[in-house]
Amino acid sequence: MSPGVSTVVLMAIGIVLFCGGTVKGAAGFGYGMVSLSLLTVVVDPQVAVVLMIVPPIAANLDLVRELGRDDVKRCGQRFSLFIVGAIGGTLLGMALLTRLPTAALTFVIGLIVLTYVLFRQEAIALPLPRTEHLGLRYFRPSESTKAGFGFVGGVVFGGASLAVLMVTYLDSLKLERSLFVGTVAMILLGISTVRIGTAWVLGLYGSAALLVLSAGAAVPGVLGVATGARIRHKLSDRYVETGVHLLLTVAGLKLTLGGLGLL
Repeated sequence: MSPGVSTVVLMAIGIVLFCGGTVKGAAGFGYGMVSLSLLTVVVDPQVAVVLMIVPPIAANLDLVRELGRDDVKRCGQRFSLFIVGAIGGTLLGMALLTRLPTAALTFVIGLIVLTYVLFRQEAIALPLPRTEHLGLRYFRPSESTKAGFGFVGGVVFGGASLAVLMVTYLDSLKLERSLFVGTVAMILLGISTVRIGTAWVLGLYGSAALLVLSAGAAVPGVLGVATGARIRHKLSDRYVETGVHLLLTVAGLKLTLGGLGLL
């Protein structure tokens, strides 16, 4: 899988990751979705998914520090089967990535982005169940259910570089804010590290060039996060979230329609 990188493409990738990082820093979410959605305009979807393996590692490093040593141990014990399921699902998703047609992958990514916005937005009242109404709370005691949610979320994460299902499940557990952020970061950090080796074994990088590009793409992402964090308090949360949702909606529609061959 070769990205066919030119100087213009390199600049575009850097700008995209910087924008995604800025959104993450300002809004606290959307790094993966914004970056991946915009990257698919610059490179093929399969290349975009592989490029988004390393950047989240750098973006989540600081967040892991919010967990104390006892928190890390407690999270490891509480979510061990969830993590095992997520790793298994991620490996399957990455294996499927080599077999999915470009149009199908484009459509799937677009559909996930649009569904995420639909559930997240609050501007329009829709007859949709919120996270706490999805019935997830009834399955918390079951370790096998944790593994199941981890597996399904891992398939999506491995095949589309989108962790939305895993994050949604963890969010449904109503963890204390700092513990939630640290737990998500720790889990994604660990799984993303596994993805690097798996992508190499499966030949998704094609050559070391794409791996180096993925690592280099983390730099503008981190700079974007820092920039977004600086301007966070100068902007209204409502306007920031609305802007992110509009951006994701446009990108999601383009991906979905493009996957269907309508664009």
